[in-house]
Amino acid sequence: MGALDIRSMDTWIVDADIIAIGHTHDSMVAPIVRERFVTQNGDYRIKYPETMFVRCGTYKDEFGQTEGMGWAVEKGGGPKPICAKWVRLYPVWEWTKGGKMGGKSRGRGVWTLGCDIFDAK
Repeated sequence: MGALDIRSMDTWIVDADIIAIGHTHDSMVAPIVRERFVTQNGDYRIKYPETMFVRCGTYKDEFGQTEGMGWAVEKGGGPKPICAKWVRLYPVWEWTKGGKMGGKSRGRGVWTLGCDIFDAK
């Protein structure tokens, strides 16, 4: 289902929030978390950024429409999921220091990207 492709891409694509890939016609979502040492203005800490790898399905029904004939059937790969993926992106405010106390904001924060991934059927 492309798990080795995901690990391979993880070595040369860095700092991506989402990577959407296809071609194998499989359908899956796999979160990959890394450990990263970060320095900023004399502040040293370890972060754990996450990348969502999205493998999209297909709209090509090689088993149902071709009645068991054709390249994919003869190759013996088996039926594949017929679907696409929807990705909903939205901004998320992350507090970096302090937080909310008594209804007042304390400290600083940064905007990050949040997402929901689901099948589009």
